[in-house]
Amino acid sequence: MEETLKWILPIFIPLIISLSTAIISSKNTIRKTKEETAKEIASIREETAKEIARVNAETLKELEIIKAQTEKEIALFKVQQEAKKENAKDDMVNQIGSQFMTTLLTSSMQGKNPTEMIESLKQLQNLADELKK
Repeated sequence: MEETLKWILPIFIPLIISLSTAIISSKNTIRKTKEETAKEIASIREETAKEIARVNAETLKELEIIKAQTEKEIALFKVQQEAKKENAKDDMVNQIGSQFMTTLLTSSMQGKNPTEMIESLKQLQNLADELKK
């Protein structure tokens, strides 16, 4: 048995040392790889956060522009609607006025009393004032 140990020990001792060294080396490599991976993950997270912040800022600017344009369009629409109302009132007053003038001229040609026409004119003025409100 001693003889077997004499020739086995010189082979196994370097083999055991070599295996131990390889195990230690692989542990160090794994540890370094984990550290590098953790750093890369942290870097990717930071870049992703920056990109998300940039996209959010751009989106917010675009939304503000859209909001401002919408507010302008709403204001313009309101002004146009108000102008249409005013035009409709003016058209109605003009139509009533033209009817009154026709009646006035017809009455004058027929020799009717001008005081009745003046009273009708006052009523027409009151009606026109009411319509403009």
